[in-house]
Order: sequence, then C-alpha cells, then structure tokens
Amino acid sequence: MLLNRLGDADLRVLPPLGFHPKLPDVAAQGVNAALANRAWKQGESHLLLAAHGSAKGSKAAESAYAFQSALSKRFDALEISVGFVEEPPFMADAARALPKQSLCLPFFALGGDHCRHDIPEAFEKAMFSGDTMPPLGTWPEIAKLAAEAIQNAR
Repeated sequence: MLLNRLGDADLRVLPPLGFHPKLPDVAAQGVNAALANRAWKQGESHLLLAAHGSAKGSKAAESAYAFQSALSKRFDALEISVGFVEEPPFMADAARALPKQSLCLPFFALGGDHCRHDIPEAFEKAMFSGDTMPPLGTWPEIAKLAAEAIQNAR
C-alpha cells in the first residue's frame, strides 16, 4: 500500500479520481460533444467504456461498472457497454458486434500502453470501426476536478 511505502510522512490519500462525483457529468458532456461533432444521435449510437479490469480481483471491474451506471443516467438513449483489458468481457469481444456509430471512451488516467497498444490491437482483432476518444484522465476538465479535490481537502 502506498501509505506504508511513504513511512511516517504526514499525508492522507484522497479517494480515487474515478469516484469523483462530478466525473460522470464531465464525461457525459464530452461524449455529447463527440456525438454532436459527428452528427450522431444517441439512439443510433453506442458508447464502449474501455477499462482496465484485473485478473487479481473485482474492484477494478466494479468501479468501471459503477461509472457505467452513473454515466448511463446522464443519457436518454445512448447504450453503454464495458470492455476490459485484463478480464472478461475482453475489449475485442465487447467491440466485435458494435455498430459503426460507436465511440470508445477509455476509462484510463493516461494514454499509456493500454491506450496506445492493447485497445487498438483488440479493436483490430474485432474489426471495430468506431472512433476512440482520448483517455478520460487526459481531458483538461479532469485536471480541474483533481485540483478542486486537492483544494477541498486542504
């Protein structure tokens, strides 16, 4: 655990940014903008939430499904599914039968190897023809949420 590695430092760990109560609102605004930029209607489109998952435990998947649930409440007609890098449903399986009017929202903090390699490789395998948005954690609005969380914790 991180706190154990930091020793006697007088620090506290904030809740993960993925659980920030405003995160689904920010994501919904970004997805709505992406749909509008493509002139896609919610009821004719699909959103695939790409998440990490874990072969070691259920917490990563549970947080992705919780985010999916919170995000889905912000849309009237957009279908949202989840695919994982490290557990079923794997990205290739989740993307395989999706319509052309599909967006992928990577539920990742950074555009690391999973976003640069694993997700595109899974999409190639699945012949996914949709578009991929930048990883959620790289959006400028997310930096503002993080700064707000730190400021509020002071």
